[in-house]
Amino acid sequence: RRNAFLNCFGGDKSYMFRSLRNLVFAGVLPIDAIRCGYNYGISFGLLGVESYAFRDADRFIEKTGGFARDLCGYGTVLYDYYRLDSIQNYKITLDGKDLDGGYVSLYVANGPCYGYKMSTIRDASPDDGLLDLYLIRHVPRLQLLRMAYDFIRGSYEKWGAYISHFTGRSLSVSSGEIMCVCIDGEIFYDNSIDFEIMPYAVDFVCPDGAELSVSGCDHAAGKAAG
Repeated sequence: RRNAFLNCFGGDKSYMFRSLRNLVFAGVLPIDAIRCGYNYGISFGLLGVESYAFRDADRFIEKTGGFARDLCGYGTVLYDYYRLDSIQNYKITLDGKDLDGGYVSLYVANGPCYGYKMSTIRDASPDDGLLDLYLIRHVPRLQLLRMAYDFIRGSYEKWGAYISHFTGRSLSVSSGEIMCVCIDGEIFYDNSIDFEIMPYAVDFVCPDGAELSVSGCDHAAGKAAG
């Protein structure tokens, strides 16, 4: 299974978290959490085409036994973009500011890493007490591949005509249509949902030598108590 949060430590550091000895003698790293209704996550929330893509990618991955995992992930975004009526109208309030409109996807980030081996949002940090909201408008199909390539590599700024970035602590989203919501890979459906950042709500067990290594995230774990 993919683990977006471990990718925040840079490279393939997941082996450090598979050692029982490392974890027993580990320190803790206080990180924020996302509350989404009765659900909680530490990495991201999605609404729109990309949430459907997460749902469909999991189905394809299960059928193929994990074969071509990257291809399943990227391919289903494009598949759902072309298959679905991609624009959905949302009523959006972020810290009292109205951002209503028609969007292809809404991406709520608590950290820079998203999905399987993607590092898309380099200015989002899991310990800054903020939600990073990215609103993605309809992209002409001829430009979709180019934008997707830049987006998953953290170069979304050049697509400012289609992607808007905001930060805040409390977010409300509703729609006249059913919304597909994805929180850290888990899917559910609703007409309205609230997101809230919970600063330092989680003490993440972090082995010695593992540090958040992405831009804006340079904190090492503290020493374990006792």
